[in-house]
Amino acid sequence: MQFLVIFLKDNSMDAKEIKYLRETIGLSQGDFANMLDTSVWSVSRWEQEVGNPSKQSLNRLKILSVILESASKKEIDEFKAKLEKAIVMKSQLGVLKTLLEYARE
Repeated sequence: MQFLVIFLKDNSMDAKEIKYLRETIGLSQGDFANMLDTSVWSVSRWEQEVGNPSKQSLNRLKILSVILESASKKEIDEFKAKLEKAIVMKSQLGVLKTLLEYARE
């Protein structure tokens, strides 16, 4: 857990990392934006190195990064399914709950 706290204190993530995360979980920019509670325009800007994520979005991106780095292909597929369900339900709390569940494991 200490690693996660230190990792989250780093307040940067480059465009390639953000795009990699989005593509790894197979989301469009729109769905990714919905998951992060931001606009498609913001995600597009981040991926083009024009803007930077807010602190809240960056923390969610960092948690997602930790999850994906430690997960197996099967776990990533399960995670994608849960995210898609939460996004379809348009529940920001559902998305946040899914991120936090996987961060605890």
